[in-house]
Amino acid sequence: MNEGIIATRYARALLKYAVETGREDEVYAQASALVLLFQKVPRFRNVVEGNRELPVEKKLSLMETALGQGLVDAIIRFAALVDSRSRMEYWSRMLASFVDMYREVRQIRTGSLVTAVRHEDLRERLEAAMEERLGGTVVLEDRVDGSLIGGFVLEVEGLRMDASVDGQLRRIRKELIEKDNRII
Repeated sequence: MNEGIIATRYARALLKYAVETGREDEVYAQASALVLLFQKVPRFRNVVEGNRELPVEKKLSLMETALGQGLVDAIIRFAALVDSRSRMEYWSRMLASFVDMYREVRQIRTGSLVTAVRHEDLRERLEAAMEERLGGTVVLEDRVDGSLIGGFVLEVEGLRMDASVDGQLRRIRKELIEKDNRII
C-alpha cells in the first residue's frame, strides 16, 4: 500500500479524534514541534520509526524529553494505536499530514521570510499584511542570510517578493546586460 495513503488515513483519524476531544490546538502544537524535530534530527526520527525492538512507551518518553513537556493524551493514544498496527515507520509522515490537514481546515498559510538581519517587527507586519491580502492566518518562518546585504525575501503560497539589496543588484545587472545587447 502507498505510504502516503497510509499516513493520510491515520492523520485524518487523528484530526477527527483531536477535534472530537477539543484538543486539536494542543495536538497541532506538539505535532508541529515533533515534525520539526524529525526534520532537524534524522537520527531521532530513525529511533522512533525504525527501532522495532524499542517499546512505544520508550519512544513516547523520548518524544516528551525532546519536546521538554508531556505529550497530549491524544498523541499518546494515537501512538499506541499506530504501534499496535505495526505502522510506526510512518509516524513522522502521519504527523506531517496531520499538520497539513489542520492548517488547511484552519486556513493557516505558511511561508518563509529571509532577512539580512533579525527583525521581529518586520515579520509581524508582513504576516499581518499577507493575512489581509490572502485571508486566514499567515505564519512566517524567519531566518537570517547575510548575503542579502539588506532587505528581505518573502515567500507565501507561491507568491515571492524579493525586496533585498542582492535582488535589486541582480535586476540592475540584468537590465544593463539587456540594454548592452540591444545596442550591439
